[in-house]
Parts: sequence; C-alpha cells; structure tokens
Amino acid sequence: GLNPCASIKASFEKIKGLGLSEPNELEEIARSLAKSECSDNREMLLTLAILQNKYAPDTLEKTLSRSAGVTEFFGKIILADLSSNADLNSLNPITAELAASAALSTNPSAYTKLLLALADTDKFKTPMVLYAAGISGADCAPDKAIKLLMDASTLQQKQKSMFLDIEAYRIAEQAAQLADKFFSDKNKYIDCDVAIAAFDNYTRIAADKTTEQMQYFYGLLLRNCGKIEDASEIFDRLANGPNSIWKDASSLELLKIKIKSAPEKTLPQLRNFILNCSGQDELKLSHRLEAMDIYCRPILGS
Repeated sequence: GLNPCASIKASFEKIKGLGLSEPNELEEIARSLAKSECSDNREMLLTLAILQNKYAPDTLEKTLSRSAGVTEFFGKIILADLSSNADLNSLNPITAELAASAALSTNPSAYTKLLLALADTDKFKTPMVLYAAGISGADCAPDKAIKLLMDASTLQQKQKSMFLDIEAYRIAEQAAQLADKFFSDKNKYIDCDVAIAAFDNYTRIAADKTTEQMQYFYGLLLRNCGKIEDASEIFDRLANGPNSIWKDASSLELLKIKIKSAPEKTLPQLRNFILNCSGQDELKLSHRLEAMDIYCRPILGS
C-alpha cells in the first residue's frame, strides 16, 4: 500500500474533489499526519488548514499552533482573497485574526478599510483584529485608533491571543503615546476626554510598569485639560521620587502651578530651584532658563 504520507495526500485530493465522506474524517487525517514522518511538512499542514477552514473551522487552531510558518502563509492567502473579494461572511474569528496578522506584518495602512470593517464586527473583536485596526488607522483617524488599541489592551489582558505576541500593557502604552502625540499636536486632533481615557487605561493596565516619562506626560495632559489637582499629584510624586531625569521637570511644573495661586510664597522656592538646578547639560539648562524667566517676571512687573 501507499506510505502514510502519500496516503494522507491522496485523502486530501479526495476531499478537495468530493468533500468529506464522514464528519470526523479531517480530525482522523490530522491525527495520522501528526504521527507520521511528514508531521512538519509545511505544504501538507497548509492543505490541512485550508480544508479544516472549509469543513471544520473549530479544529483549525490546533493545526496552526504547530507551525508559525504555515500560520503566516495561510494568513497571507486569506488576506489576498479578501483584497479581491471582501466577503467578511466567509471568515470565522480565527481566519479574521490571520488576515489581520498578515495585514499588520505587511503594510497595515494599506488595509485600513478592511481592518476597520473587521473591528466593527462583533464576532471578530479579538486582540489581534482590534490591534491591527488601531495601528492601521493611527494617522487618518487617531481618536478611533486610540479606542481600538484600548479595547485590544483590555481583551489581551483578559486572555492573551495566540496570534498577537505583545503584552497588554505595551498595547495600552501605544494608545497613550498616540493620545499624547495627537493631543499635543497644535491642531488638537483629539479632545481631553479621549486623551485622558487612554492614559487612565494605561495606568490601570501597566500598574507598576508605568514609566516615569509617561507619568510626566500624563501630568502635562491633566494640567492642559484644567485638572490641576490631579496634575499636581503626579508632579509631586515625580518631584519627590528617586532622582530621575523627570525630577527637575516635575518640580518646575509644580512651581508653575503654585506661582499662579501664591506668588509671594512660591518665589523663594523658585529661587532655590534655580540655585539647585545646576549643571550644563541641555535639560538642566533649559529648566534653569525657564525658571529664571518665570522668577524675573513679577520682579520686572510684567
């Protein structure tokens, strides 16, 4: 008789032509393939995946977990099919993730329309799909992209996707960085609510992995959005924390807030800041100049 590999290939050809002869036929072939000497043959695994996708999609994940190469190639096939005929009904949650993954690894902004359509479909709302859609829309629709990345981070934290190898807090950080970029842009592409929500989400998910730089940016955002008390709390924590590059910057931001409400009390503190902020590096220099400028204003009566 045929050797096991030739026999499995013959079974594949029969199914391609005639369909399944019994409901569990593909599961049995998958088991035979796993035990055979061609168990890691990419072409055979790909054929199995394509047939499983057609006849038994719930068995697909197991096959894909056996070969990253097959997963990637299969994703590209699905994406190419969708590009020529965007029929979302032909997809299941796994193939939607594969298509999103393929788009993400090639050129996400070329597939923005498709990825946003996937992300708008309830059964496809998975970390991979939401993440790819968020990344693809970052420049053309930042507020939508930020929300998609936030949702992706929340889902990834609940259950990590086998297709998306990025920690939930990193996704949340990307959403906050995007918010910072588009909020501080002079055109103000997004409003305070969206930006603050992104930073809140990042702080919640990243917890003790929150970087001092992002905390500082959050403080600036809160101050610019009129949330002075919350901003002061962040600057206070950074100013009194371990000696980091954000210590001086945060101390100065605190003094800028205080001088508005209590100039007489704040001026001596500002003077101390100028004297203590010594050193010739660029950051220290710019902090010192800004502090001197603020210090001299009331004295010069401007």
